[in-house]
Amino acid sequence: MMQRPKRSNFYGLNPHKQFLQATFWVAFFVLSLSVVLYANDPSSEEIRSLWVVRYSMISPESIDHALETASSLGFNNVFLQVRGRGDAYYSSQIVPRGRFLTDPDFDSLSYAVEKGHALGLKVHAWLNMFLVWSSPELPKDTTHLFLAHPDWLDESRNRKQNVEPNFVNGSGGTPRFISPAAKGVTDHFVTVLIEILDQYDVDGIHLDYVRLADLDYGYHSDSESQFVLKYGLRPD
Repeated sequence: MMQRPKRSNFYGLNPHKQFLQATFWVAFFVLSLSVVLYANDPSSEEIRSLWVVRYSMISPESIDHALETASSLGFNNVFLQVRGRGDAYYSSQIVPRGRFLTDPDFDSLSYAVEKGHALGLKVHAWLNMFLVWSSPELPKDTTHLFLAHPDWLDESRNRKQNVEPNFVNGSGGTPRFISPAAKGVTDHFVTVLIEILDQYDVDGIHLDYVRLADLDYGYHSDSESQFVLKYGLRPD
């Protein structure tokens, strides 16, 4: 006698985790398809990329070393980290200046774009998005998102905010994320990206940390209200 196949474990998950898992597989499929299409396109230029972290974006000397090394090793694209923890390694009227930049007048991205293009490199701006802080010390600039918008910090399933009491006295250091669903977050990031694209001749934008802290997060009040509105139940 034939037995009915067992249902996938996917259906045993709560709707919130179903959504996260489904999103992952859709993204995986799209990425895989993109790789296949690119591989079958004979006219495509081979992309050889190097990621340059913000510690190498703090002076003309450090940028020269990174980009000249990339060029000498045969790379043709560089991804420059211009946003690490809710900060700016470029001249911004919106985002606080990166704390590793010591010269207040130095525009690291402008310098890097000019230098990179002179070396024949395509230069992309690399931004960490929802990850906004990870130091055991609080930001010194009061306009930093961590201080200016604590209401944007994501929350876990047990309503634990993505910040702990011991962080305030400097003993913490856990990465802190803001919620993509919090009101105002999307508009903020659109403004940030427009500022970069308006000011700099970059060849592309690379978005990193477009995710939650882990599977237990994503329970910000704005996220929950949108979930209830769409599905008619709470994501518990």
